[in-house]
Amino acid sequence: MISAVFIFFYIRKKKRQSQKLAQHLKNITENEIHKINYAKQTAVNELKKKFSLQLHTDIGSALIATANFLKVKRKLEPDVKAIELWDSLQKELQKIYTIVRNESHKIYESSCDSDFLDELEKNIQLIFANSNIINLQTQFDISSKIELLPETKVSILMMIKEGCTNIIKYSTAHNVFIKINNDENFIHVEIKDDGKKIFFQTSANKE
Repeated sequence: MISAVFIFFYIRKKKRQSQKLAQHLKNITENEIHKINYAKQTAVNELKKKFSLQLHTDIGSALIATANFLKVKRKLEPDVKAIELWDSLQKELQKIYTIVRNESHKIYESSCDSDFLDELEKNIQLIFANSNIINLQTQFDISSKIELLPETKVSILMMIKEGCTNIIKYSTAHNVFIKINNDENFIHVEIKDDGKKIFFQTSANKE
C-alpha cells in the first residue's frame, strides 16, 4: 500500500515537472519567435526610413533643382511659345515633387512602431477572449520618436502576458486597465483591475 502511494505521488511529481518543463520550453520558443519577428520588422522599418529619406532628399532635391533651372531658363527665353513650354514643364515638376514628398512621408510614417502596438493590442484581446472580463481598456502613450529594440518589445509583451494571466487566474476581475507610457529612460507598464487587489506595475529600459 505504501509503495503504491509512493509511486502515485512520484508519478504525479514527475508529471508536474514535465508540464513545467514543457511550459518553460514553450515560453522560450515564443520569446525567440517574437524576437525574430520584431528583428525582421525592425530591419524592414530601417529600409523604409532609408528609402523615404532618399525619396525625399535625393529625388526631391533633384526635382527642385530642375524646377529652379527651368525658372532661370524661362527668364532668359525670348520666345513666347518656348516660355509656355517652360511654364508647363515647371508645373509638372512641381506636381511630381509634391507626389514624391507625400509618398516619402507616408513611407516614413509606416516605418514607426504602430505595428508593434497593434500586435500588442491583439495579444491582449486574445488573452481575455475566453475570460469573464467585461471591460478591457488600454492606453498606449509611447512617443513616436522612440525606436524600441526587439528585445525590449519581447520584454513588454511577456510582462503584459504574465500580468494578464495572473488576473484571469486569481483576481476574479471584471474591469481591467492596461497603460504603457515612457519617460526619457524607461517604458512603464501598468496593469490595474477591480478584482482581489492585484496590481502590476513595472518598467523596461528602452535600450
